[in-house]
Amino acid sequence: MLISWIKEHWVELFGAISGLIYIYFSIRENILLWATGIISSAVYIYVFFASKFYADMSLQFYYLIISIYGWILWAKGKNNTTKKEEIKIIKTPQTIYLVLMVASFVLFLLIGLILDNLTDSPLPYWDALTTALSITATWM
Repeated sequence: MLISWIKEHWVELFGAISGLIYIYFSIRENILLWATGIISSAVYIYVFFASKFYADMSLQFYYLIISIYGWILWAKGKNNTTKKEEIKIIKTPQTIYLVLMVASFVLFLLIGLILDNLTDSPLPYWDALTTALSITATWM
């Protein structure tokens, strides 16, 4: 049973494993995180396209491009001897929560309407919801 599931879903499994490796390299602050990010995003572009989840697929294109850009910046940063100021991590101010919720809702509606009216997506509003929330989380 497990073997047949793996044979049927090997692409998704490979994407998930490459995503986990990406997280590992990210925690270790290893430059290979960018390569595994590219692989994971490329695999999920295919997976989401085949599943007709076009909004999530589009988001993976963004992640793919950002992974390439991040890799380039990281490689340049290794040769840069100037000391850079560290970015301080802060809690999100409560006043921003409402803005983020409204932005997520507007994105959800826009993406959902586009998917519902212009594509053959089987679950346009669920695809829109996960994508809108992912965009907000990425921004955060």
